[in-house]
Amino acid sequence: MTSSNPFASAVQFRIARPTAQLDKIKRFYCDVLGFPIIGHFEGHDGYDGIMIGLPEEKYHLEFTQHPEQLDLPKPTKENLLVFYFDDENTYAAANERLRASGCEPVAPENPYWNDKSFTYEDPDGWRIVLFKGRFK
Repeated sequence: MTSSNPFASAVQFRIARPTAQLDKIKRFYCDVLGFPIIGHFEGHDGYDGIMIGLPEEKYHLEFTQHPEQLDLPKPTKENLLVFYFDDENTYAAANERLRASGCEPVAPENPYWNDKSFTYEDPDGWRIVLFKGRFK
C-alpha cells in the first residue's frame, strides 16, 4: 500500500544543530558515545561540520560551527535525543561508558523518564536520554 504522504517515503533524515565547540561535541558523540563520522567538511562558506550516524546511515546528526555565529539556540531541559535499548546489558554498558568519561546523569524535567532511563547533557547542554526498553 502506497502512502499519500510523500514524507513517509523519505529514505534518510538529518537533524542539524549549530555549536560553538565542535571539537568537544565531536569528542562527546564520537569518542564517548562511539558514533562514526559519516561525513565532514571544513571551510564551506565559513562553516565546519561533522555528520555522525547510526548503522545504515538512515538517520544522522550534523553539527556545524561558524566563527561569526553568535546567536546559538539555547537548550531547554526538554530538548531530548532519546536512544532506546532493548537489551539490559547494552543499556548498562552505554550508561557505564558515559559515566567512565566523566558524564553524570542529570534529573529529567519530565517525570515520565524517571525509573526507566538516565538523562545526560552534551558539552552544549543539550540532553540525551538512554531509555531502557522500546518506544512501543
